[in-house]
Order: sequence, then structure tokens, then C-alpha cells
Amino acid sequence: MWKIAEGAVLVYLTCCTREDIQKKEISVRLLVVGTLGICLAVLLWNREGIEDSLAGAAAGAFFFLAGKVTRQAIGYGDCWMITLLGLFLGVWKLLVLLLTAFILAALAGGIGMVWKKWDGKKRLPFFPFLLAGYLGVMCW
Repeated sequence: MWKIAEGAVLVYLTCCTREDIQKKEISVRLLVVGTLGICLAVLLWNREGIEDSLAGAAAGAFFFLAGKVTRQAIGYGDCWMITLLGLFLGVWKLLVLLLTAFILAALAGGIGMVWKKWDGKKRLPFFPFLLAGYLGVMCW
């Protein structure tokens, strides 16, 4: 059943990525649906252990503070998803996912600045990088 939950999270994250690219924001309704689904999966089939899942959620919740301090340079939708992924994956897999996502985002930003002459104010949707990080963790 856990593999089904992992696939469902992949589909959900893909839908969120599409919305982030198109609208530059994620609807609260979509985030609430994902929250309910992920909480249900963690309660029913958690493989990581509840302590690891709660530590992952706490690590994700740290990004809300970062979003507040940076005036949403990291958007609240991104923070919410990071918290959900931390709950679902646990703290260690979340850290691998985030490392992957941040490296890919930095590379994309650097390439955009060099080749496309983006300025420092260009905002990239972060969900595609979270999706790439999730795929990396699932293949790991």
C-alpha cells in the first residue's frame, strides 16, 4: 500500500507543479486535499516511523519562518508542501529532497542569469524542483 501512496503523492505533486508553473501560486484547496491524503497515508501505512515523520514535518515547518523573514521569497505554498513532504518522507529523505531541489533551482537560476539575462528579481516556481527532488528520493 505504501507504493500506492508514493505514486499518489507523485501525481499530486505533479498537479501542484503544473499549477505553480501556470498560475505562479497553489490554491489552498489543492493544498488541503493533499494534506488530508498525506496525513491519512502516514496514519495508515507509515514506514518511516512516527518520530521521523514528525521531525520531517518540523523541519518543513521551519521554512514558514524562513518565508516570513524573507517576505515570501520562499512562498507559503512551497513551505506547506515541504512540510507535507517531510511528514510523508521523514526528516532524512526530506533533507535529500531539499538538497536536490535547491541545487537544481540554483543551477536553473544561474543558467537563466547567464543565458537569458535574468535579473536577481526573477521568480522561479519551486514546485518543479520539489518534484525533481521527490523523483530522486523515490529512485534512490
